[in-house]
Amino acid sequence: MNILIVDDEAHIRENLGNELIEEGHDVSLSSNIEEAKEQISSCEFDCAIIDMKLDFTYRHGGLDIFIFAKEIQPNMRTIILSGYSPERLKEHLEKDEKSNSNILKQIENCYIYKGDERNYIDLVFEKLGIKDSISSWYGNYHALLIGIQKYNDKKISDLQYPINDAIKLKNILNKHYYFDDSNLKILKNPNRHEILNELFNLSKKLTEKDNLLIFYAGHGDRSREREQGYWIPCDGENKNPSNWISNGDIRDFLRAIKTQHTFIISDACFSGAIFTTKSLENTPKTIREKYNIKSRRAISSGDDKQSVPDRSIFLDYLINSLKINQNKYLYAQKLFTDVCDVFFYENKTDQNPVYGSIANIGDEIGGDFIFVKKV
Repeated sequence: MNILIVDDEAHIRENLGNELIEEGHDVSLSSNIEEAKEQISSCEFDCAIIDMKLDFTYRHGGLDIFIFAKEIQPNMRTIILSGYSPERLKEHLEKDEKSNSNILKQIENCYIYKGDERNYIDLVFEKLGIKDSISSWYGNYHALLIGIQKYNDKKISDLQYPINDAIKLKNILNKHYYFDDSNLKILKNPNRHEILNELFNLSKKLTEKDNLLIFYAGHGDRSREREQGYWIPCDGENKNPSNWISNGDIRDFLRAIKTQHTFIISDACFSGAIFTTKSLENTPKTIREKYNIKSRRAISSGDDKQSVPDRSIFLDYLINSLKINQNKYLYAQKLFTDVCDVFFYENKTDQNPVYGSIANIGDEIGGDFIFVKKV
């Protein structure tokens, strides 16, 4: 189909347009009334998707385009998008003397309320009769969020922020992205057995239709002799790695978790040691192609030689970037580069965050973990 999208909000035009292009449709974009009318006059479209409240100078500018489109191309399908609920729309149109008395009836069957519980993009696909909507090809999203700030060994200093950071990340993922609350689990001050047991349970539960994010905030350490990095659980002993969780342990458990994508965010000292290979390739793939390639990636707040502070400024930037992101799809590598651009510009610090591939557990070049935003 040849589809025209008319909306003065760039992220809505681009998100919806990209998804329709992914499905093989030809898409034209317009941001204002004059441009839209010119396109409708000069090009034949199968469908026009029009935002109702368009331009600050028009109360219901999208309806002007709707009426114009019906006159110029009477056989063209139209879909009206609006932040007005159906009840509020009726109230507005009844008060507006300039509105065509039949307009409400005309748009009744082609009207989509952006505030509906279902994503408006899925509703557009439904109206267009496209069965293979974008939401059908990305799987379920799960997250295991680990925050450790109280340690049994008094020689290991307690921390102040890890659990709160885990809670903040959980709320962002649940509110703004497709992580159902039932698939989000926080472990507060867990011991070694509890962490490994949860990873084992995930290996039994998750399939290739799933995606997994693992977040760790707590103490970490590194053994030069073993060339190994560690997470230190609440029952870990100071200077004794026998009860710590090594990067090797983590890789072994991740190898058994057969997800499409697994992504680690590690906010701990020496957490960069988990990277066996560094990977910053920029493969020119569409979102769907990138999703279809398996990935095992991680972000750490410091490299394999660095300690990081209890109050992780980098993590604050990362969580805020997830919160303010306006893109429907945000892949992990772009999240990392966007965060680093602002982080290094605004902070004079030796902290060296790292993004990369976790080798030998199924990572493939070109794939990446993709955050899907609730638009």
